[in-house]
Amino acid sequence: MKDKILHILEGKRNGLAFKTIKKRLHPRPSDEELKKALMELIVEGYITQTNKGKYRKLKKRAKLLKGKIQRFSAGFGFLLMDGEEDVFIPGRFLMGARTGDTVLVSLKRERRGKKREGKVVKILERKKQVYTGELIRKKKRWYIIPDDPSLGELLPVKSKIKLKESGWRVSFYLKGDVVKLKKILGKDDDPEIDYLTVVEKYELPEKFPKRVLNNAKALNMPQRYRGRKDLRNWIIFTIDPKTAKDFDDAISVKKKGDIYTLGVHIADVSHFVTEKSALDKEARKRAFSVYLIDKVIPMLPERLSNELCSLKPGEDRLTMSVIMDITKDGKVIRYDIFPSVIHSVARLSYEDAERIINDLPLEEDSVSIFTRGYFEKVKESLKLANELADILLKDREKRHSIDIDIPEPEIILDKGGRIKKIEIDKRLKSQKIIEEFMIRANVTVAEYMTKKHIPTIYRIHERPDEEKLKMFFESYEKITRTKIMVRSGNLNAILYELLNRVKDEKTKKVVSYLLLRSMMRARYSVENKGHFGLALPYYLHFTSPIRRYPDLMVHRVLKWALKRRLEDKVQLMEELAEVAETSTKKEEIAQRAEWDITDYKILGFLKEHEGEEFDGVVVTIIEHGVFVNLSDFFIDGFIPLEFFGQEAKVDEDLVYVLINGKPVIALGNNIRVKILKVDKWRKRLDLAPAGYNEDSFT
Repeated sequence: MKDKILHILEGKRNGLAFKTIKKRLHPRPSDEELKKALMELIVEGYITQTNKGKYRKLKKRAKLLKGKIQRFSAGFGFLLMDGEEDVFIPGRFLMGARTGDTVLVSLKRERRGKKREGKVVKILERKKQVYTGELIRKKKRWYIIPDDPSLGELLPVKSKIKLKESGWRVSFYLKGDVVKLKKILGKDDDPEIDYLTVVEKYELPEKFPKRVLNNAKALNMPQRYRGRKDLRNWIIFTIDPKTAKDFDDAISVKKKGDIYTLGVHIADVSHFVTEKSALDKEARKRAFSVYLIDKVIPMLPERLSNELCSLKPGEDRLTMSVIMDITKDGKVIRYDIFPSVIHSVARLSYEDAERIINDLPLEEDSVSIFTRGYFEKVKESLKLANELADILLKDREKRHSIDIDIPEPEIILDKGGRIKKIEIDKRLKSQKIIEEFMIRANVTVAEYMTKKHIPTIYRIHERPDEEKLKMFFESYEKITRTKIMVRSGNLNAILYELLNRVKDEKTKKVVSYLLLRSMMRARYSVENKGHFGLALPYYLHFTSPIRRYPDLMVHRVLKWALKRRLEDKVQLMEELAEVAETSTKKEEIAQRAEWDITDYKILGFLKEHEGEEFDGVVVTIIEHGVFVNLSDFFIDGFIPLEFFGQEAKVDEDLVYVLINGKPVIALGNNIRVKILKVDKWRKRLDLAPAGYNEDSFT
């Protein structure tokens, strides 16, 4: 049948409709048979479907790529594919594809060393999701202005609506092109509207089912601690953010001669969340706690996360402990892993831990707690922890771990839920201490599981795609105006050296952006592929079982292995593979929700500053304009190319904006910009060069 279809379409420049093709086929196929054949021809690259729904034969067989669309408010989009370079899709070639849709794309331009450009030829699968927008009334009819620009400007609503006025934020589904209202969220001036929008958009579960809460309520600390090592006389304490309510990791540090003994003690959530219980099923479904600035949607009920599993000072708590003997050059020479019971002697904030290390008094508004008489012993341990962290950081440098340190915003809200101020989230030395200790514990558990051939969930980070690396190297040379002498060999060492060679902070920021975009996403897998970024042969997540389900599964399997209760490894591997896959997807949802609420808050704040000028850095150049990161607000805005004048063009390498053939703006340049318009809900920040006015560029 496919050959007959190709013959029928021969010479039909405008294509033929489905019904016409069916009429001309003999014997005449069913609709399902014809649809299948047409889809196969599209996938194979022989035909395409036009905007009008007609089918047209291609002159040359197309090279088709399959992936997901990420669409931007400026109208264009990108095809995203694992392990491959993104493909730029101009707005006119998106063919109605929305963010998250799975599509087939034909390459319109593919030249060596140049950015690939394509056209959507088929939408294979629409992403099923909840959308959000604003409900308005026009001439006695109701419409929605969707937040997602790929849905169009106005969507008619056929449902009966019992509202007297416009301006309500709503959530809705799309069934085909029909809008189905889901929920009225509130108005723009509602302090909770950003939070409510994100919760609806990503369908985050705010409440726990009653059976789960009852399950949690029935749990208590055990009367006896059989099968556990008693560490209650050790100097063990926690270090966390000021605002933390759950404490799932604690540390202890001792030293004898040249050997440090590091203890990492992690809340034993698996003791309470038993396999296939209501709690376990709910935790697996959620997979992660989601942190939305001043609110948390937890993976576990408060009875567990803030009480039974939280390593509070002055209380007995069940833990899984990893005890490591570490030499002065950072090598772990012995380790032991076992269930334990601890009694934390202190709860420290990062700020107070930093001050104690530097022999300064605690903060005036200190939230730190010390059980009676333990301050000096905690201080002594902290000093040792600082020494050991320096050793581990040097070891990290030796193995060329890549630390892409892009500044992130710390948003402080007022009581009304609006931005009070935005600060750089500075990484204190005390945070680095905990980070290094947790990494060391994760590596040690991963090593144990690997060498004992115990099935587990690894946290993997694969080597970057070669094409993306090549583009990064080329951009790096142009931005830094230096030549990369070595491009082969130990890639970690090469990238580490390139990052550290850049001294100017703003240039380093752009280089870090470019390198981050060339990297693969870290993910969960039962197959150990190592962690490229950390330069480690094996790595997993063990240290946060209160807020990450993969960590909880690692604990559970580890305890089975320690008790020699692992029997059916094949079935276990299948279960772990499923958890790894679903957790990776859930993690992406959690990250997007956290990014969205941050963007909504910042854009809402900037809406009040339209017309004002700010400093920024050019972080991306595309054929249609320039993305600028506003230095004080940690958010990107877009300047259309025409705003630089009629003679403005972009060079083929997407590194410079040229005017009359001369480079005037480059990646990494500082630039003063004017905020023209902020569309908070579409996450659109329209910028122009400082001093811009419409008359001067027309």
